[in-house]
This record gives sequence, C-alpha cells and structure tokens, in this order.
Amino acid sequence: GMPAGATLHEMIEDIDRGPVIAQKEIELYPYDTSLTAYNRIQQAEVEILENWLEQVIEGNYTAKETDDGNYNGIRDFKSLCQIDLKETGTFGDFIDRLRALSHPPYANAYFLDTDDKRVYLNIELNKENG
Repeated sequence: GMPAGATLHEMIEDIDRGPVIAQKEIELYPYDTSLTAYNRIQQAEVEILENWLEQVIEGNYTAKETDDGNYNGIRDFKSLCQIDLKETGTFGDFIDRLRALSHPPYANAYFLDTDDKRVYLNIELNKENG
C-alpha cells in the first residue's frame, strides 16, 4: 500500500534518509507481483541515473531534505513470509500479501504442513487482453 519507485539521494548514516536529488514513482497495478514491480523500479533507476549522473558528478544539483522514506529490513520481510493458515482477513489482503512475496525464482511465502515442513507459494496473475 506504499508508493513505489526509485530515489537518488545523498548518502548519510541513516539508511534511505539522505537529502533527495531525484525521484521517480512507478504505478502499481492490481496484477503486479514483487517481480513485475521490481523490474519497473529498476527501469526507473536507470532513467534517473541517465538524467542525473552528469550533474551529480559535477556537483551541479540541489538536494532537498525530506521526512518521507520507507525502509524495510530483512526482519520485516521475514515476518511476512510465514503464512498462518488460521489467520483471518479479506481475500484481497491475502492476494496483496502473496503478490508482495511472489518474486520467482525465490521461495518467499510459505505455510507449515502437518509435519512442520515448509510449503512454498507464489501467485501468478495475468490480465485479460483487450
């Protein structure tokens, strides 16, 4: 539910908190998975670098401070991966969670079977043509 995109910023001690030089947001579609969104984010990163690399090298830019920013660490990610089969919620919430965890070839989302073995899941979404 958070905005997605690419940011070029000055590096400071805190992760993803430096003054922002440039940003490009990407639209998230209902048929996106982590992988499809990631591919568009990488393209946005390339576009930002193509447009700003020369100015950054020359020091010819103005960066602005921002309170925005969203850093999610590995601990946050791992806490989302195990699916509790008794959890209640909306179908839409569960689809969104599987979309966020579907990034082939990686096995992220899983539930435990009766032998406490992980059973991995990925969701595949295909938009109707036309």
